[in-house]
Amino acid sequence: MSLSRREWLASMLGAPLVATLAATGCDAPVTRRRELAGALRGPSMEHGHLLRNAATTSAEAQSAASGPLHDVLVLGGGPSGLSAAWELLRRGVRDVRVLELEREAGGTSAFGTSAVTNYPWGAHYLPSPFRENADLIALLREMGVVTGLSSDGDPVVDEACLVREPDERHFYRGFWYAGLYPYAGASPEDIAQLERFKRRMGEFAALRDARGRRAFAVPVDESSDDSETTQLDRMSADAWLRRESFTSPRLRWLCEYACRDDFGMGLMTTSAWALVHYYAARMRDATSEAQDLITWPEGNGAIVKHLTRAVGDRIASSF
Repeated sequence: MSLSRREWLASMLGAPLVATLAATGCDAPVTRRRELAGALRGPSMEHGHLLRNAATTSAEAQSAASGPLHDVLVLGGGPSGLSAAWELLRRGVRDVRVLELEREAGGTSAFGTSAVTNYPWGAHYLPSPFRENADLIALLREMGVVTGLSSDGDPVVDEACLVREPDERHFYRGFWYAGLYPYAGASPEDIAQLERFKRRMGEFAALRDARGRRAFAVPVDESSDDSETTQLDRMSADAWLRRESFTSPRLRWLCEYACRDDFGMGLMTTSAWALVHYYAARMRDATSEAQDLITWPEGNGAIVKHLTRAVGDRIASSF
């Protein structure tokens, strides 16, 4: 007979702890804060400073700078630069050169490899594309991730790459809790605002302009450019939340997380349009859930690997 997580905790740690977990609405094991050795990963400041001091630039970089002319130069070998080069090659532009400052391409989708598995250093998933996202569907077809189209035209994704029920957690005051929203200790007003926020995002997901375009779509250039939605780009996410009377600290924390997760900025510096797009663009309509997620052991590094192979020796590193 197998034991549930709660039963196992009761047998090992005693019923009082389990009762405490139940009272806080958390059935996941708790973990006390521990000191962990490590370092932050990211672009090298040393490499970046070479741009402001040409005298210290490596001989290889100087050679590249004075090398032959190309039809197109793409600056940066992250996901955007690599996909731009991939698209140019698809359109028949062969003389493309991607200039990458770091030793390896990848940018925010860099990944590592261990004896056990590959693993992501940065971006680690993407939502399943809607049928309108033709370029992404074409890329995922090349990768063997999209295996066909459904009867209504939406892509069929290989089950091995799908995460239908993401198991997310957040760390709060020394403990891990299930999910991204901090329900433990939330007041009725907190929960009411969360539910109202979800309904508001559903309204935005269902919004169409006079030409039938989604107000918030992926890719971004498929989104409506009507003033009803673009005016949100002229105010901060913080200002919009206050205008809509979303004052719950827990809800604001969740929105702050969304902004930092996708844009690397907080509520004060992210536009209201970007915040709404983060949520609404992943929903087909007002009542649907967010799209299933696609991922790999190395996260979006799998896309980087594919694009790097496709672009080939057109990528030049400064080192």
